[in-house]
Amino acid sequence: MNEEINKNNKTVDQLVKIHGVDNVLVDKKSRILYAQDIHSKTIPALAVVRPKNKDELTESVKIANKLGHAIIPRGGGMSYSKGYVPLKEDSIIVDFSRMNNVIEINEEDMYVRVESGCTWETLYRELESTNLRTPFWGTLSGISATVGGTLSQNGIFWGSTKYGSAVDSVVALEVIAGDGTLIKTGSDIQKNSTPFFRHYGPDLTGLFMCDNGALGFKVTATLKLIPKKEFREHVSFDFSDADSLFDALSKISKQELVDACVGFDPYLQKVRMQRESIASDLRKLAGVMKDNNSI
Repeated sequence: MNEEINKNNKTVDQLVKIHGVDNVLVDKKSRILYAQDIHSKTIPALAVVRPKNKDELTESVKIANKLGHAIIPRGGGMSYSKGYVPLKEDSIIVDFSRMNNVIEINEEDMYVRVESGCTWETLYRELESTNLRTPFWGTLSGISATVGGTLSQNGIFWGSTKYGSAVDSVVALEVIAGDGTLIKTGSDIQKNSTPFFRHYGPDLTGLFMCDNGALGFKVTATLKLIPKKEFREHVSFDFSDADSLFDALSKISKQELVDACVGFDPYLQKVRMQRESIASDLRKLAGVMKDNNSI
């Protein structure tokens, strides 16, 4: 027992040297909060670290690997899938909220590069003045959900009807492997090149998608850009039964009439509306649609 405590204290001390005392959370509430998602709670983390850049993250990964700790990436904390919920005692959770920058907007080659802790709302705001957008442009929880977390979860919502899930908009990644090695994917791997093309040799970009962060820590993501539509409207329809709803969604999608087309199950919705978080999300969604002259 004393040996384990000494090892954990050594781990925390080394993490503090890297990130600073304010960015290594070891209080009980934080260790419990950051170790649960919307649906599940299991084991509190040993510590929560908040790196500012990939160099700090690399050092933390190396320490965890050396001292035998599981280390888990966490985005905005909006998932339901246990993707970052610890399964082992004394796990370290990486909170990406400080790695939240839009690094580059390239209007010539039509891509945008972001740190994986960047939220979809931040990306949307940064692109507003360019008249450009990513094909997939966020989840319903995009105010808090991060780009990296969405790619790890294979998120869908805005833009998915026409452009697929979030991962279909990605051109390149920077990933830190479990031993601290930095891996680049896509044409970005070429010296003096830009990430204009995803499939440059085997699709390493795809390898690190939809993995819940198990295969590596996404540091940056590069996404395609497309022109915004000049006009945008929203419409809403009521259906008498689920089969009619699904038939309409299918036909609209096949004809590529819209970027996003979603339906709500009225029975499941009654249950969900009892949860304040879902009700709050829907109120925000209604506000977004109202601001954009929806019907």
